[in-house]
Parts: sequence; C-alpha cells; structure tokens
Amino acid sequence: MRIVILIVLLLASVGGYEMYMHFYPPAVMRHLTQQSLDVFSNAMSSKDRAKVAAALRDLLTDDAHVRLEIHFFTMNKNGGPGEAEEFSKPDFLNFIDNTLYSLDDYSFHSQLQDFTPGLRRTSAALSFLGTGEADGLSYYAGAAVAMRFSIEAVCEGNAVFENNHARLNNVNCKLLLHSLPKAGEEKKVKSPEALKELLR
Repeated sequence: MRIVILIVLLLASVGGYEMYMHFYPPAVMRHLTQQSLDVFSNAMSSKDRAKVAAALRDLLTDDAHVRLEIHFFTMNKNGGPGEAEEFSKPDFLNFIDNTLYSLDDYSFHSQLQDFTPGLRRTSAALSFLGTGEADGLSYYAGAAVAMRFSIEAVCEGNAVFENNHARLNNVNCKLLLHSLPKAGEEKKVKSPEALKELLR
C-alpha cells in the first residue's frame, strides 16, 4: 500500500506543475502580472537607476521586443504624427537608463486593463495604462530651462509565466509626452530664436 501511495505522489509531483498551470486561475495570473508591473513602478519611485535597470531586466524576457510611438505636446503643439522606434531588450534598457540620467526626478505607475489568458495558462494577451512625471532641463538656443514632463501611456502586449512570475514578452506602447516650463522659467528665454524654439 505504501508503494502505491509513493507512486501516486511521484506521479503527482512530476505532472503537478503542468496540471497546475493548465487550471491556473486567471485571477491569479492577472495578480502576478500587476505585481510585476508594480515592482517596476516601485523601482522608478526609488529614483535609483540601478534598481530601475534590475527591475526592467526582470520584467522583460530575454527575447522581448518593445515598440514606442511618441506624440509630443508642448506649449504650442498638440500631438501630430508620432515618432516610432523599436527596441530589443538590451537597447531598451540603454534607452531608459540614458533618459533617466538626464532627469532630476521621475515616477511611473501602470495599471493592468484587459487580460486574456492563453489556453495553456502559460501566457496572456494584455493591455495596461501608464502615467509618469519627471523634472529636467531643456535647452533653447543655449538657455537651460527647467521643465516639467508628464507622460500618458497606452500599452498592449503579451506576458509569459515562469515559476509563479509574470514577464512581458512583447510590448507596444503609444505615449503622449507633455512638456511645459516650470513657473517663471520662461523668463530665461530672452532671444527671439530661443522663444521660437520654446513655442514650436
């Protein structure tokens, strides 16, 4: 009888993971995905670029592909055609690190929206919204102007699940980037050339 019990336990341990993933509750998958997004948001709030890089490295799979379409909103420009760029994981990590290097303060928060698990419960199609803010300098005809940047992101992609952990495999984001001078900063722009650059 003991041998039978041991065989049953052995079979259960071998097939348990596949069975667990097959019947993985979608609510748990959704929670794990939001949890992974929150880890990255918390790293951004720490203002530590090393932590941000580590969180982003963990969030994205090694073969992840990221596409950004950025629409710019300034004092005198409302959107218009966006600028698109595509990244491999290493290139995206470098892009984010270089961007944060030029900023004094930043944060980013994301909230999962649509979520559709795959049939085998090892992946999911998803969408999420993101909002972020940052302080930094912009230069207009040589004049340094303190700016406030804000961003709205609408993203969609895929998540894969490995060892109770959600990672993003492919991400496609449309970003709306708003930039405005901080109060009183426009006074630093004195030349007609610099003012034209600021308002364009």
